[in-house]
Amino acid sequence: MKYFRLILTTILLLNGPLACWSQNIGGGLSIGGIASQIDGDQWAGYNKVGYHIGGYAFYDLSDKVALQIEILHTNRGSREVNKAYGQIHLNYIDVPLLLRFGLLETDNARILGEIGPSINMLLSAKNGFKPLTADRTDLYHRFSGEFHFGSTLLFTENLGLFARWSVSFTNLLRSYPPWFTIHYFTIGGRINFK
Repeated sequence: MKYFRLILTTILLLNGPLACWSQNIGGGLSIGGIASQIDGDQWAGYNKVGYHIGGYAFYDLSDKVALQIEILHTNRGSREVNKAYGQIHLNYIDVPLLLRFGLLETDNARILGEIGPSINMLLSAKNGFKPLTADRTDLYHRFSGEFHFGSTLLFTENLGLFARWSVSFTNLLRSYPPWFTIHYFTIGGRINFK
């Protein structure tokens, strides 16, 4: 919770002054749900439900292209559902750097595409179901990398929905084998401040 407060405070403090400096700079808040899976854990399916919450800032390079950086707190992992054997909970601070580009624009809405990498810092890793969970943070790399593909539908200049598919390109585990990579789908809402 302290990380969430720190992220939110930083975004709110920086957003006001940045918006005053340039008409090309904006930002906002992002909240969404995640369905994730870890390849290599022997459990099939996007059965782990998590969340993503944070903020973003963007710089318009032109009417159609922008650079966007985000700071997000995410919860993802995997879950075995057939035997209720276990669950892997991974909490991260993610920092994606995305190229945002216009795909379609009408009088009422805009559709934007997003693509780019991120660096992620692991906050905690736990295995098992509550109350029988064990801290496994030492088994995982502290930093990992991912690639994101997504789109945003803006209903107004300030409100929109987004969908994003993400895949890691680094091994999550310190030991090899197995090779653990995660991929997940995120869907949620955005509020722009510009």
